[in-house]
Amino acid sequence: SRKPMVALDVNAFFRTPTIVGLWNYSRQWNLDAGLKCQFLKNRAVVALNVSDIFESGMPLLKEKFHTQRQTTDVRFYRRSIFLSFTYKFRNFKEQNAGSVDTSRLGY
Repeated sequence: SRKPMVALDVNAFFRTPTIVGLWNYSRQWNLDAGLKCQFLKNRAVVALNVSDIFESGMPLLKEKFHTQRQTTDVRFYRRSIFLSFTYKFRNFKEQNAGSVDTSRLGY
């Protein structure tokens, strides 16, 4: 959409099960989504981002070593939701920093 400017961003990945040393990693997949809306002549921006929507971005870890069996499940710690508001003031003028004096460094 152009008026108001609305943008949707979706990111996804999938990783097959793997074995790393003593650890067996379960399959992983992840889905993130974000929505951004600009208004007031593109000076105001509201953004909503959701990370790891289905809480599947972390693997289930299983270790088998002799008679020891260990399972680590941290799959429910990664979901997050961010809401932000940004406003760009009209009279703000970015200052030109110019070049950096590097003569003292021997260049």
